[in-house]
Amino acid sequence: MAHDKPSAANDMKHTRTHTPPLQSIPSVAAWLMLAIAVLGSCTGGGRVQPSTEQTDHPTLSAQERWAMADRSLTPGTYAPLVRLPFLFAQGQDAEQRLDSINHAAHILLFWASWCSDCHEETPALLALQKDFPQLAWLTVSLDNEAAKARDYVWKNELSGMHLFDGRDWRGQACEDYAVALHGIPHMVLIDSQGRLAWSGQQTDSLRSAITHLLKAEHSHKAHK
Repeated sequence: MAHDKPSAANDMKHTRTHTPPLQSIPSVAAWLMLAIAVLGSCTGGGRVQPSTEQTDHPTLSAQERWAMADRSLTPGTYAPLVRLPFLFAQGQDAEQRLDSINHAAHILLFWASWCSDCHEETPALLALQKDFPQLAWLTVSLDNEAAKARDYVWKNELSGMHLFDGRDWRGQACEDYAVALHGIPHMVLIDSQGRLAWSGQQTDSLRSAITHLLKAEHSHKAHK
């Protein structure tokens, strides 16, 4: 199946349910060095800026990095910011619009044109976009070729701001969100404070999470 595509980083297969075994437990020194890197990359609002120093530490394997990232992604924690090239040509205000999305409630979608599960979930994703137009979408394609990703977006009329860096599973955002441990499609719901509200692979669960989040944020605004 398409979602069994081997990772270019370690030639392992990744599906929705497969979890690659950890090769070894990181040393205390490695943990401390990673903690220092994370603290140094935090923004004023608490969200972590993407940094190659976080993921390219020579003492950590890919599986160790993914596992550490995954353990840090719990509901209520600040979600890593996504900074990747745009899939389509953008106007001069593109970076400003990306910043606006990153600092508002939005959905982050990891997908690829070769992924059969992504194809199956696309109608449900389109329904979510129609039913919740107040939520912005950031999509990150794991395709190696931008033309294939663009073609899929055009054919399926997938809305949102589309990002692409051509590194499939090795991309910075995939590292930050431990996408290789979960498979794709992988969706992340982020609240207006930049905190992780929900993550997973099922659109029906995402729909429930969106409904809950919007009610909570509406209630919070009403009591201000």
